[in-house]
Amino acid sequence: MDKKNVITSFVKNRPESLGAYGYGSGVFRQSGYGIKDDPQIDLIFLVEDLKDWHLENMRVNKDDYSLLGKLYVNVSSLKRLKGRNRITYYSQIYENGYRFKYGVMEEEDFLSFLDSWDNFFIAGRFQKPVLQIKGTEKEEEAIKKNKRQALLVAALMSPAKLSKVDFYKILCSLSYNGTLRMYVAENPHKVDNIVTGSYDRLNELYDLDVDFIKELDNDMIEIDHMMAIRHIKELPIGLLKYLYENNCDFLNIISIREGINNYLSIHNKIEEINQTIDSIKTNGIVRSAPYLLAKVKKRVMGK
Repeated sequence: MDKKNVITSFVKNRPESLGAYGYGSGVFRQSGYGIKDDPQIDLIFLVEDLKDWHLENMRVNKDDYSLLGKLYVNVSSLKRLKGRNRITYYSQIYENGYRFKYGVMEEEDFLSFLDSWDNFFIAGRFQKPVLQIKGTEKEEEAIKKNKRQALLVAALMSPAKLSKVDFYKILCSLSYNGTLRMYVAENPHKVDNIVTGSYDRLNELYDLDVDFIKELDNDMIEIDHMMAIRHIKELPIGLLKYLYENNCDFLNIISIREGINNYLSIHNKIEEINQTIDSIKTNGIVRSAPYLLAKVKKRVMGK
């Protein structure tokens, strides 16, 4: 069965959602995987009311939840259920011979985070290729704006001249900056594999026809940093506020890079830890352990 049909079937078997998106190596095959490798399929559901969605899903898909997960949904307030990153993840779910992990998030929080980058956990994922199963106009516009912001940030972080491949590596690495998983529980070639496996998709996703990027021959590009700095007010408000509060020199590209790097490192590290803690609450140790071990195996095997 075609992977999109597999995911569409899974989505249809869950309660109604406003948006549903697939991402990661289980949706878009990355370099480093063999023909027999079958990575899990990662999904994000965007819903109107998080707790109502889970209560309905527990009624029709009770096996999606561990015993701890069921208890946690039932007794938790909406704020507590959302967790620190406002998304609940469930893993080790098997359906039609495939293994799934999905997160559920209220659309309102999704739109806010993609616009502001106050939380980068979800914004970073939507800077890479995603497979839209369903979505709203508001979601599509937020995703487009998030990519425009990522393009500007990547340009500010890049040298004056580089290949498109290296530029996309900088862009795709934004969400890994400062994370512990890149040192402990993730394939060290993760970003390289994403870009190599999705190079054509990245070309489709990102329009490089902007005034601060010039495309050259042999898939090389040239960055006009002074022109990019003129667009500084278009940065996400959360990042821009951080730069102002930390006395960034907006005429100095080195100062801007240091500020962006610090902002992303702080957010990525905290949000990664928060999500690990929250996932144990919703999945329990029994379901969480195989996922974490699989990440460590990827690092050891280089996949």
